[in-house]
Amino acid sequence: MNDQQIAESGKDAKAALKVIGTQERAVAVMSCAALTWIEAGNIDQAKKFLGRNIADYYRTYQKMEDAAPDRDKFLKRVESSTSPTIKAALAEKP
Repeated sequence: MNDQQIAESGKDAKAALKVIGTQERAVAVMSCAALTWIEAGNIDQAKKFLGRNIADYYRTYQKMEDAAPDRDKFLKRVESSTSPTIKAALAEKP
């Protein structure tokens, strides 16, 4: 690797870490909201929120051809879920 390639790979790594950080922040924000509702006794609100997020992911990534390798495994898990919350969220119109 020459100096320019090393510099470019460093930029790529920083960009990837920024994306990962953004994704982790989104998960933390959603988790915080759900946990706050659970601790306040609003279990149904937390379940609906979590179910909706699962259904949104399912609807979005089920249609993508070029997705993460473990995507199909998770989509099948969602499809075979016995959770009434997940089933209801999937049945709702987006």
